[in-house]
Amino acid sequence: MKKKLFLYTLILITTIAIAQNLDTELKLNSKYAIIIDYRSGETILEKNANEIVKPASMTKLVTIYTALKILKQNQIPLTTEIKVHSQSDFRNTPPHSSLMFLQAGQKVTIEELIKGLTVSSGNDAAIELAIICKNTIPNFLQEMNQNMTKLNLENSHFYDTSGYSAKNQITVKEFAHFCKQLILEFPEILKYTSLTDFTYPKTKNIGNTEAIYGTIKQYNHNELIGKVKYVDGLKTGFIEESGNNIALTAKKNDTRFIAVLSGIHDQDTTQRSKKRLSDGKKIVNYIFQNYETIEIPAPQIKNIKIKNGKKKYTNSTKNKNQKKLINKKNKNKILRSYKLNPHLKAPIKEDTIIGYWNYSINNKTSENFPLYADTEIKKGNIFKRIIH
Repeated sequence: MKKKLFLYTLILITTIAIAQNLDTELKLNSKYAIIIDYRSGETILEKNANEIVKPASMTKLVTIYTALKILKQNQIPLTTEIKVHSQSDFRNTPPHSSLMFLQAGQKVTIEELIKGLTVSSGNDAAIELAIICKNTIPNFLQEMNQNMTKLNLENSHFYDTSGYSAKNQITVKEFAHFCKQLILEFPEILKYTSLTDFTYPKTKNIGNTEAIYGTIKQYNHNELIGKVKYVDGLKTGFIEESGNNIALTAKKNDTRFIAVLSGIHDQDTTQRSKKRLSDGKKIVNYIFQNYETIEIPAPQIKNIKIKNGKKKYTNSTKNKNQKKLINKKNKNKILRSYKLNPHLKAPIKEDTIIGYWNYSINNKTSENFPLYADTEIKKGNIFKRIIH
């Protein structure tokens, strides 16, 4: 008997079409840029996204990611308090370093070090966190780069934990996907990247030491935090070779996007920061004005014929809807299709996969999603099987 494949097509009117060329949509100061949808990882807009760039202090996100993985594996809580090592004393850092102002002998928790990285962008904190986790900087760097390999980020490689070195390299595309993984594995990171300020050292940190500059309140290096609605991360960076960088994320309702920008140049530091802030605002406004996440309903199929069963039919109405980022301005038809398995026969248990469905948008087809049987269909007796 020739196999039959049951194919059904349904029509929905909604919006779609993801733009690809960033320059046609936005005029940015950034030479390199990408915006991706957090949920799917799909590129929304990009510009020179596969070129090698210097991450500068965005490197510290990889340092935090690596540390959190090690700490989780070894069940070490963030409240753990340690004494600052001499190697990470701020007086031993390279010139022009961003600093948390750690001093040898001070008491600090791991959580404070994370705040010192995300808010103050402390190179000293990056060194201390690496030593806590792997005893030496080379050991920690090895772990950092192994993590990049595991994530299949083949163009991402690091030579220090702070981003000070111009040898560190990424592409903005790879780094955007790294940021997606960081938030996915450690969503609590947003609690730290969204802080507007951080004060260190406090009395409890100083102990028997003397804080050379006293207690210092520093404001988040990310100019968008507290100034641009919906932004809750992630990290800025600057070295001469890269210009100003930023890894940016923002969330409104069900839509979260990640943007990575690099190559914002200006001899004037203030103007550079203004350009980065301007680019960030443009992106946030553009995405939330033009895009939204919708829910595409799964097919609800009734009276599916089942052979050799005590009952002749089952339904498939418990299937999971799928969320999708779409362009509000580009309303087109979304095609939903489903395929039932060609020879459905009893016995079939409840929630058995009996087929698959997908949707297509502008000729781009999604992955397949399962269709489930609503009820159990037991095998019928010999007479029912003959009749069927």
